[in-house]
Amino acid sequence: MRRLSYEVFLRTHQALSLLSTYAIWRHLPSGEAFPRGYIYISIGLYVAILILQAGRVVFQNGMFRHHLSRAALTHDNGAVKVRLQLQKPLEIEPGTYINMWIPGVSFGSFLQSHPFMVISWGPGQQQIIDLLIEPRRGLTRDLLYHAKEDHATNFFVIFSGPHGTSVAMDEYESILMVASGFGIATHLPYLKRLIYGYNSRRVQARRIHLVWQIRHKSKLLDSVFV
Repeated sequence: MRRLSYEVFLRTHQALSLLSTYAIWRHLPSGEAFPRGYIYISIGLYVAILILQAGRVVFQNGMFRHHLSRAALTHDNGAVKVRLQLQKPLEIEPGTYINMWIPGVSFGSFLQSHPFMVISWGPGQQQIIDLLIEPRRGLTRDLLYHAKEDHATNFFVIFSGPHGTSVAMDEYESILMVASGFGIATHLPYLKRLIYGYNSRRVQARRIHLVWQIRHKSKLLDSVFV
């Protein structure tokens, strides 16, 4: 179901979570406060975490002190490139992603937040970050439409992150990287950091082998490396 429609999967998952909580609360004895206390504690923790996450997003995007970040969309051989102009510099490690919300893309996009891998990397904090997106259904298809019609030069963007973990590769002399299709987006920031570290003599890598399986050679090569 997640592959067919990410939005439907996400909202169904959230609805079932609320339904399960309500069902448990209804089945607990109403005359005793102690069993229901676990439900109240869980709800309190969830609300507290939600408030902290919302506060982090507000601070990270500089909603009250700066203008919102902007997204410029381009397309190349079926791939969508998104360049985010951040209002506050952000340090991003290879292998991490951001959850991006673009309310102006379509009528229902204000209800959608999608994770996208960051393909740009640089030492220190970045003011501009790049994303490579494979168009499928829903939001990604709308992004491709706007990129082809040249409608997308100044979309307002709200994001959270970076999320995920980065794999340390600095101490390895030989590195093997395997990817297929748009999965190469995950490896690009690692390659950039390894090349930078090699030139600045900060990593021990001597051999880097990249195995990349693609169906259409011309479709992805220009999109990724141009």
